[in-house]
Amino acid sequence: MPQDTICCADARLTGTTLSGRGQGGAVWQVDLAQVSEAVYAEIRGWTGLRYALQLRGPDGWREVGVTVPRSRMVQSCDLAEHRALSAAVAERLAELTPGFRIQYRDRACRGG
Repeated sequence: MPQDTICCADARLTGTTLSGRGQGGAVWQVDLAQVSEAVYAEIRGWTGLRYALQLRGPDGWREVGVTVPRSRMVQSCDLAEHRALSAAVAERLAELTPGFRIQYRDRACRGG
């Protein structure tokens, strides 16, 4: 299993450990071997789109997300990094737990 590090916004994947920052700046970590559920969500707002990878581990749900203004969709480095991190997490989850599935949710939100 690769031990390289992939970063995105306030998150980092090293080996099978995903770490990030929650609201208020609190640092969290989750061992992908302990993830029981995963959701990839696309949430459409009036001015932008939010892409979020949500993982449920022993300490509850953790999220790595990025919000991209609609006007910058094509050239967004943040979105490209988020997709690369999400893909790497999906690969590691599949290696650790064959047959593991990530749910997909697509929804519109009210407001911004």
